Amino acid sequence: YEKLNDITEVVFLTTPTNFGYCLEGKLKWLKDRFGGEFNNYIFTFHKHFIADEKSLLIDDYDGNIENFEKWGGRGVLFPQIWNKNHEIEDGVEYTLEQVNEWYERVK
Repeated sequence: YEKLNDITEVVFLTTPTNFGYCLEGKLKWLKDRFGGEFNNYIFTFHKHFIADEKSLLIDDYDGNIENFEKWGGRGVLFPQIWNKNHEIEDGVEYTLEQVNEWYERVK
């Protein structure tokens, strides 16, 4: 988060599940890590509504990236064992490289 924030402003864009207390739990997680006044987050089931030519989504789910890009945004698929980038060993380094490349194009 800190390294990304050195490049550009970071806003957490997260989808709560329909299970009880999910939204509350995600908010608690953010506040515990970044302080009670932290407010750089958006909870939505529709991440693609935020997509435009100057927006970037970092996500670990292939479908979210594909949909975001379909709506005009840029996506970086964070490597996890369940996605197509699973063979990338250093997910943080890969993501930072992708974000830097994107930022150089849009700034």
